[in-house]
Amino acid sequence: MQIQMPLVAILIAATPLLAQDVRAPQTLGSLTDTSYSSAVATDGDVSVVVWQNSITQEIMASYSDGRGVSWSPAKRIDDAPAGTSKWFYDHMIASGNENIYVVWRDRRDNGTTEEAYFTASHDGGVTWLPNIRLDNGAAVGAEDVDEVEITACGDHVYVLI
Repeated sequence: MQIQMPLVAILIAATPLLAQDVRAPQTLGSLTDTSYSSAVATDGDVSVVVWQNSITQEIMASYSDGRGVSWSPAKRIDDAPAGTSKWFYDHMIASGNENIYVVWRDRRDNGTTEEAYFTASHDGGVTWLPNIRLDNGAAVGAEDVDEVEITACGDHVYVLI
């Protein structure tokens, strides 16, 4: 009897997993676009996917407020001039209290030096703030920002440059 009880408990606990509604994949950007370095942030029912378009270098986002059932059209969230080189990786997005925070590196200031930029959405990805250059202590264009990471806890955002 002692051996059967844990097995019954496991079967009861696993039952909700068997009832999940598996959804078909969805295309979030244009079918002609290629992307890389995608990342996901979730907070409650809100999910945001951020990625970099490999052709235009634009940082794009799409949000869902229905647990991924439907997604918004892709929206550009960086405001750098067209053709600016950028770098976005999966550790550059965070969420907390339905706020989404994104950082990346780009060369908009002088075309050769990588600087860190930040934007946020305070409505689950519907709208985004203008980009903010994050100060690494050096003059603009003086030295590359090699790494940038972000995390959030509630209303507090922490960026490591």
